[in-house]
Amino acid sequence: MIIPRRRKLFVKILVLVISLSITTAGLVLTISTIEHVEVMKKDLIREGVILAKIASQSIEAGYTIRVWPFETLKQISESEYVLFLWVVKPDGTIHIATNAEMWGKRVNTTTLNTNETIVKDSFSPQGNEKIKLIIQPLNIKDSGEHWLLYLGLSLKPINNYVRKMIFGNFISFIIVIILGALVSFH
Repeated sequence: MIIPRRRKLFVKILVLVISLSITTAGLVLTISTIEHVEVMKKDLIREGVILAKIASQSIEAGYTIRVWPFETLKQISESEYVLFLWVVKPDGTIHIATNAEMWGKRVNTTTLNTNETIVKDSFSPQGNEKIKLIIQPLNIKDSGEHWLLYLGLSLKPINNYVRKMIFGNFISFIIVIILGALVSFH
């Protein structure tokens, strides 16, 4: 009679410990993942702003000598995070784009007359992906208004990394729980 009570007590304690472990690990995983994603997004934005400034300097220099820096723009657009790069006139017309289909199209936005770098959430031109959009004013003016550089940054690589990280952590946690349960039974 004593053995069944001990066994019931042991099972209850084991279930409680496993439940607390799962809850704690879930909270820790969630919090660390959120913090890690925010750090990665901040790094992505910082790198994107640097890329936009480099591209804007190349564009401005090329404009003054009437030679567009297509090679520099191509190198920037080949980054895994860069979805597109547009040079936009003050009237909203895309003058140069990494995708030739976008040339001559108009940008629908209220940020056309800005003197500061703008970073905002947006969607890809296809509308199927949430992105970070960096708008960098260029030192090229038409009728007193700046041309702009639009740089679209994909968040897919970050999202893919997060999925892999969560899956790996989840598998590791399950293995630890199983090993802990096995050790408890012995």
